[in-house]
Parts: sequence; structure tokens; C-alpha cells
Amino acid sequence: MLPPRKTADTTLTRERKMLNETELYRLLSACKEKTIDPSDRLKLEMWAGESEENRALLDLLTGNSQDAEQLRMLYSYDRDRVWRNVRREALRNRRRRIFRALVRTSAAAVLLLGLIWGGERIYDFYQHRDTLASLIPPGRTKAVLELSSGMKVALTDGPEQLLTEADRTEIHVDAESTTFQASEASPERNSRTRNKTSEPVRPLINRLTVPRGGEYQIELSDGTRVWLNAESEITFPTRFTDSLREVRLRGEAYFEVRADAAHPFIVHTDLLSVRVLGTSFNLTTYDDDPTVETTLISGSLKVIRDQVETLLRPGMQARLDKASNTMTTHEVYAESYAAWAHRMFSFFNEPIPSICRKLARWYDVEIDASDPALKDILYSGMIERAETLNDIAELFSVTNELIFREREGRIIVEKNRQVR
Repeated sequence: MLPPRKTADTTLTRERKMLNETELYRLLSACKEKTIDPSDRLKLEMWAGESEENRALLDLLTGNSQDAEQLRMLYSYDRDRVWRNVRREALRNRRRRIFRALVRTSAAAVLLLGLIWGGERIYDFYQHRDTLASLIPPGRTKAVLELSSGMKVALTDGPEQLLTEADRTEIHVDAESTTFQASEASPERNSRTRNKTSEPVRPLINRLTVPRGGEYQIELSDGTRVWLNAESEITFPTRFTDSLREVRLRGEAYFEVRADAAHPFIVHTDLLSVRVLGTSFNLTTYDDDPTVETTLISGSLKVIRDQVETLLRPGMQARLDKASNTMTTHEVYAESYAAWAHRMFSFFNEPIPSICRKLARWYDVEIDASDPALKDILYSGMIERAETLNDIAELFSVTNELIFREREGRIIVEKNRQVR
């Protein structure tokens, strides 16, 4: 491993001060994905020169570490094939060997690579034991589609289905998603040729509900794609017939809106609305979250709250605090907020209670994170959502800051008060 690089150049010093945590997260992700440009790579090299821990992380990401190949073997895999065939105990033993090798390297390297996250140090891994008695598997693809007639259809990873709505809209259901395709002969399509004095045809309304422990993807009739997270619901017309394309959301969804300048796309929630044209963004509006977060990945959008419009540009987030009823905007690494749609958990300086709410929805379990000391423990990192909750609890517990216990079907998370 190369020694830390030092320099007295005042220009480099100024660059380091400008490298905040959000920018660092972006640079490390770009480096890991091999999409980093030369100027950003220079910033990352300057950051690596600040400490041995920083250098160790960069060496791991670029393959200059003796542990890099092991890391790639463990986390660069075909998730469907590996998670069907690799025994859980063998996977745990493999992690232990890699963790032991990495403990001597640096806590920061382990944290930011997404193997484990948080805490200022890694404690004695050898004393670690399983924290949960029951095996808690991850969520899966599932939802319930309610048609305009009130009929409910369970959507799972089963065989393909073809449904037909009353307006002849075809609903194509496959293993992981549902697509709405309006028929050329549908009443709404022909309504444009009717006499202007005729009563307008009301669009048929459908509702897609994703329960706890589920996720689902849907393509609306205009080509807009929507990913629904666990415990979420979207209400939408079978096809859009008015000047506005309007849907209603509860929970969390990632949208890739089909561009149509003549027909803005509006997402309504109980507390605000989002107006876009052709845009990708993430919207989180759970009842039990203290905030409503709108995060823009590409394009542009307006967040509308009490007739006040807030314009976002890519990489910005509008955050509505429910308690104070105030809206603020922040620069964020936007892609990390949509990572769940790509089957990844992504945490960035996030308190444990917030993380536990996400875990509870995905694993469909009750997690008690009411210990007041937890709100001051912040974690960052990424991990596959295909992990069992047991594996995630094990990773968190390696820091020796948290204790996971299972009591009467509930998961209790507490701060380890034996650690200063």
C-alpha cells in the first residue's frame, strides 16, 4: 500500500476544503463505477492524500489493494443466481475472512465500500454472534391491482396475465411489472371525434397497492414508468385524456416521466404536489416519516405547497418538515435516493430510527428503535436489498455500537452502552 501523500500547495488545500461529504460520496461512486473524469479523479487523489484511511479506501476502489479481488468476488455478482445457490453459512464465513483482512486496513474503507457502515471504529469481530433467532427473508415483487369495477387482482412473480378494463385498455402483467396499453378502439380515444356538446367520458381509475415486504413496477398508458416501494399506493387513470396527467401517491415511488410538453405530469400527495414534464425523480411521503422528500435526478420539476412553487434542478432535494410546516432545499447525491428502485439500500449520514423504518417496511417486521440514543448515531453506505435482515443486523453489529434483539416477534434495536 502506498504511503499517504502530502503537499503544501495552497491550491490543493482549498480544493480539500471544498470537498464536502455529498461531493465525496459522488466522487467515490463515480470511481467505483469507472465513470469518473480526470478533474474529479484529481480531487479524489488530493482527498486520498489526507490520511492513510482515505488512501486505503481509494486503493480498494481502484484495485490497488490485496483485498480488492475478494471484495469484487463478494459484491459484484449475479444476484439472482448467487442468492439462490449460496448457502447462508458459507456466505457468512466468507465475510468473516474479508472483514478480518479489512479491520487492519481502516474503518472508513469498510464503511464507504458498503460492507458495513457507521461508527468511528470497528471493534473485535471475533466476539460477534448472531443477533436474531428467526431467519427474516427480504421482500419480493408483489402488489394488488384494483380495477375500476372494484375487482382486485393479486400481482406476484407468477405467470404472465392479460387483463382488460371496461374501456378496453389492455393490462399486461409479467413477473415483475404491469403495463397499461390503451386500445385504439377505447371510448376515451374516440371521444376526441365526438360532438363538443357530448358529455365528456370520465376516465376509469385504477389503484395499485404494494404491501409491506413488497415492491412493484408499473408502466402507465403514456409510457411513464413508476417503481413503488414497500407500503405504497398509487391511484391513476387507465389512460390520460385531459390536458394534465395526474396521479396520487402514498408512500414512496421513483418516477421516469415520459416527456410531453403539452400535458404536464402531476403527482399529488396529502401535503404537496409535484409538477413535471419529462423528468426522473424520487418522492417519499410516508405517514410515519417526519419529512416529505422530493429528490430530482434529471430534468426539472416544481414542488407546489400552499400555492407556493419551489423549482428544483438536478441534484436538489425539497424537504418538507411536517412538524414546522417549512420547506427547505438541499444539494444531495440524488442517485442514492433512488437506489432502492435498483434493489439497493443507500444510507448517507442517516440516523438509525430512519434506517429502521425502511428496514421494517421492506422486511415486513416490527422494529422498535425508540431508544433516544439512536438518533445521534449516523450511518452511511449501500447494501443489496436481497440480503436477509439477519445479515444486515450482523453487519451493523460489527461496529459494536448497536444491539439487535428479537422479542415476541419484534426486533429491538438499542445503543450498546458498554461502548463509550
